[in-house]
Amino acid sequence: MGYGVAVDHCIQLFPTPLWGFSLASRPHLAPACATALRALRAADAGVQKSNLLGWQSEDELHLEEPFDEVSELVQAFVASQVAAAYPRVERFEMMSMWGNINPRGAANLHHTHEHTLSGVFYLEVPEDSGRLTLVDPRIRNLGLAGEERNFSVAAQPGGVLLFPAWLEHFVGPNLSDHERLSVAFNLKGILSTR
Repeated sequence: MGYGVAVDHCIQLFPTPLWGFSLASRPHLAPACATALRALRAADAGVQKSNLLGWQSEDELHLEEPFDEVSELVQAFVASQVAAAYPRVERFEMMSMWGNINPRGAANLHHTHEHTLSGVFYLEVPEDSGRLTLVDPRIRNLGLAGEERNFSVAAQPGGVLLFPAWLEHFVGPNLSDHERLSVAFNLKGILSTR
């Protein structure tokens, strides 16, 4: 569908949404997930995806306690606060969820995700433990080499962020002496057949 643009008129095109909410009303959840992640790491070498010197679990945590509660809360938030931005989507389904443990020096390299929405639930985020940085998708075409246009997030334990899965992002190195723990996930928008 095309739109006419009048002379001397500006339309801001293609904004990139970032949603956030807190699970602080469920104070048991972040510690329970952190304990479960550490137990998984003790029993499993993990997988290698975007992690550099860190540990990542397999990606089916949303099927297990206590992560299934996180999945339900995220899907409820998406249905009430995010779905309107996707008018052709009938519902969102949690497709994958995995844990990240980044000790000192660990980071997550530049990457994107699959499906429609991606997000992260922060469990333990010590000061200087690495920030999630969302990469401006226009950066390669703007001819603004050297100008910082990315968006870094100062995460809080219990916080949840959601963004379009295609948005490139990375996590800087953990410069603290404490581990940084988070749970990442992907949701797929199921298109309406009506």
